[in-house]
Amino acid sequence: SSCCCVCVCVCVCDRSYSYILHLAYIRIMIKSHSAPHQSRASCRAHPRASCRARASRAHALASCRARAHSSVIMSAANSSISSPDTGAAASSSLTLFSPSKINVFLRIIRRREDGFHELASLFHVIDCGDELVVDLGPPGQKDTLKCNMTNVPVDSSNLVLKALAMFRERALADIPAAERPSYHCTLRKRVPAGAGLGGGSGNAATALFAANVLAGNPASESDLQTWSADIGSDCPVYFGKGASYVTGRGEFVDDVESPFTDDDSLLLVKPPIELSTGRIFKALDLNNLSDADPKALMSQIADVGAQATVDLTVNDLEAPAFKVLPRLRELKERLAEADGGCTSFMSGSGSTIVALGVDTPPTELIARSPSLASDWGTFDPEEDKLFISRARFITRKEGEWFKPSKALAEEHANAIKEL
Repeated sequence: SSCCCVCVCVCVCDRSYSYILHLAYIRIMIKSHSAPHQSRASCRAHPRASCRARASRAHALASCRARAHSSVIMSAANSSISSPDTGAAASSSLTLFSPSKINVFLRIIRRREDGFHELASLFHVIDCGDELVVDLGPPGQKDTLKCNMTNVPVDSSNLVLKALAMFRERALADIPAAERPSYHCTLRKRVPAGAGLGGGSGNAATALFAANVLAGNPASESDLQTWSADIGSDCPVYFGKGASYVTGRGEFVDDVESPFTDDDSLLLVKPPIELSTGRIFKALDLNNLSDADPKALMSQIADVGAQATVDLTVNDLEAPAFKVLPRLRELKERLAEADGGCTSFMSGSGSTIVALGVDTPPTELIARSPSLASDWGTFDPEEDKLFISRARFITRKEGEWFKPSKALAEEHANAIKEL
């Protein structure tokens, strides 16, 4: 089969040459072989055939190295070569918007035998988000992460680095470990931690998507969605189209038609106190859950969209969150009075309260958040400062990643520049 070599800008040094050769080799290998998970499945089903396949792959490894070396020499004067799959110039760096999510409703069904809780929820991706830059690095280097928020860990415990390590192990399994790329990431973060917005999970999902694009898309989006469940319960939703009915502990994601439009406004308000998901579930009273039928909630919200009332935006984690942080109930009640009255509800395990159909926070909230610099708001961890952000519901097409809504794209870009 024909192979394609993709190069990055050439510098006159052995290390840069090796890096170019490495990138070319990786993309040729990915082009020449099926996805690694398919090979493993085939091995289980047809052991004898798998032996022949492994021998063939071993021969192809040496062949592809030689072709990569030859191709790099011939194209060393070029900074990039068009990819046959996309028709666009391939790159060794990718900058993506990293979204967050809200739970329009969240029902806790039961506590499972494995200690997790069975849930049913309407998740929707929103455009309150961060920016993630992923750069391919030479093999053998340690993955790195830089972040503007000092309270965000930048070691291997960060979900971004966990996602990239997972991608390297699973999607590039046919490439010898010593020849797989390293990753160097910069995270410009706005979404606060402990907010119930799934910001960290969104970062991890974005990293997986970026790594796959940079490698020439060896994994399907279905693969990425399945793998992401091993990183965090919220991760799989980002590989849906935007609106998802989620069950299990979060790993079962069914795409649904969004009941909202990108004109429907949201206002997010989070106090400076983080709520631990574990602490909220510990305070959960399983005898005091809503009896609302999740499927009925889905149907009714599909009918009314942004006109959904508080009886539809049920969240079984509100009661324990309000028990742990009583002032959160007060915040919800104040937001419900915004703009002459609106539907307000908590997202996830908190502590963000969402006002549906509202763009402007009540005057008293602005007065209590002197750091408010724009309609997007800023996060300040000092006492009685609030994270306040406008947002919109967003969706995506398969093969594309999420982007800020047209209505708020400029505000997002300005907020990122200020970080």
